[in-house]
Amino acid sequence: MIARATPDIATTIRWLGDNNFEVTQQGGGAGEAFGNAQVEFSRDGLVVRITKDRSEWKLDVAPPGIKFMNLQYLINAKEKATEPVPDGAPTSKTSAISWQSTLPGVIAWIEEEDRSDVLNSASDAWRVASRQYWSTLESESKSPEPT
Repeated sequence: MIARATPDIATTIRWLGDNNFEVTQQGGGAGEAFGNAQVEFSRDGLVVRITKDRSEWKLDVAPPGIKFMNLQYLINAKEKATEPVPDGAPTSKTSAISWQSTLPGVIAWIEEEDRSDVLNSASDAWRVASRQYWSTLESESKSPEPT
């Protein structure tokens, strides 16, 4: 995975190893279609999952007792933002985020104290925003064509 990763992603993977995260699951790689791969790192119940799907890279984190959340969701939760990213589309924006400069701070914030309420609220807010976004697209696609 590191061989195909951007410098930012490779540095993040090395940081995880240097900070006592252990590889707990991995799959895919060079022999997989499109080079798709996924690896999970775990430390004290916190899991970081890095996925390469075709040419897109994605980073998700599962704090103890909480489902995986995209790094952007966690950044927003950390900043106490409950609204989606400015463009309104609740899509992965982690490719524009420096993983190596944001992930360590997000993990430290999660590990400082129980963040369950904040993280569950952020997850709910993104779920609502996603439904609203996709329902808007659906209604636009069903709109009658102008005459």
